[in-house]
Amino acid sequence: MALSIIGHAQTFKEYLPSLVCTFLGGSSDGLRDASMYRMDGYGKFWNGKNSWNNKYKNNDMRQGPAYFGSTSFLAFTTDGPHLTNMVTHQFNGMAMAFMPTDENKKLGHVFLKVLAYNAVRQAGHSIVYGLIFKPKYPGDNPLPYYSH
Repeated sequence: MALSIIGHAQTFKEYLPSLVCTFLGGSSDGLRDASMYRMDGYGKFWNGKNSWNNKYKNNDMRQGPAYFGSTSFLAFTTDGPHLTNMVTHQFNGMAMAFMPTDENKKLGHVFLKVLAYNAVRQAGHSIVYGLIFKPKYPGDNPLPYYSH
């Protein structure tokens, strides 16, 4: 089955690994947003409002790093937001690596592919952030980036 937005010679199956990685990257980003705004009761690792302190000895920045690398290349081991941010970047990189080569470089074709990938990414984000971690309180805006 050839998709017109992908190209005549390419099939959906060829794009599936890349699209799955894009979806998982969006899901991971949704989890990061949930940890920042909706996971207060999920423990110290997932409470994004304060978990950044986990990088420091006794949660005190003045005492220095909690362990070697905790404030730099191992920050993803200290809290949920850093972990999910790293996972998001890994899936985004894998999505690019798995994307099949496309000879069609016309602007309209490229634009449609960008829209399709963004829709897949947003679906992953919305499932995690909007459905799994629904707002806890009445009046919470389910779309925090938009005002009413």
